[in-house]
Amino acid sequence: MLLLVVVPGAFFLAVSAASTAVTEREKFFNLNVGVMGVAWAVGGGAFFLGLSARQLDERLVLAGYRAGELALGRLAFLLVGAIPIVLLYGLMLPLVAGTDVGLLFLAVCLTALVSVALGLAFASILPRELEGVLLLIAVIGVQSSTVNAGSGTTPALPFFGPLRIVKTAWDSSGGLIAPTAHSLVTFAALLGLATWMWRSRLKVAHATPRSPRRQHRHSARSGTHGPPGGP
Repeated sequence: MLLLVVVPGAFFLAVSAASTAVTEREKFFNLNVGVMGVAWAVGGGAFFLGLSARQLDERLVLAGYRAGELALGRLAFLLVGAIPIVLLYGLMLPLVAGTDVGLLFLAVCLTALVSVALGLAFASILPRELEGVLLLIAVIGVQSSTVNAGSGTTPALPFFGPLRIVKTAWDSSGGLIAPTAHSLVTFAALLGLATWMWRSRLKVAHATPRSPRRQHRHSARSGTHGPPGGP
């Protein structure tokens, strides 16, 4: 997680420090790359957490938990864990780029929100780490390559909303309602996909109690305190 957070920030600072005679368009591109660093850090963490918990989810469902409860708990954990990353990048990027602090902080927050759902969606679909990392690199790379000082980015990509807000912070053009709504809809769609995939994978009858406490109560009612054939 430390590498996921530090590497994009170090890359952005290195590029910004080396930019002595660059155009405004290049500075704008560097700022968008810095915002995409948040997508890499938060989305990568969400993917690795979701992927590593696959076998644990099956045991938790057998213990009595519901798939929705697991999804809600994991989402809450990731959102809380993203707060330090948001604070770090939300304060660093405006200081280095010299843009509007409030708008850029909003863009960083929306990027983290979409990244959590994107990482969980990838974890629910892809079986191994390599495929997820490559796909995450592809999405962030394509999203960064479409950034243009004149046209912004492509609405079909998940980080369209945050990068449009970055453009607004850069040149005070465009509104906030449409990109914010785009980010929230993207977050809901990706999270819905992840939850649906979890539920389809964890096909266990919740009506059958499996937790140790419930098994103990059932044994107490039936008068059996040990396995069949025991002493």
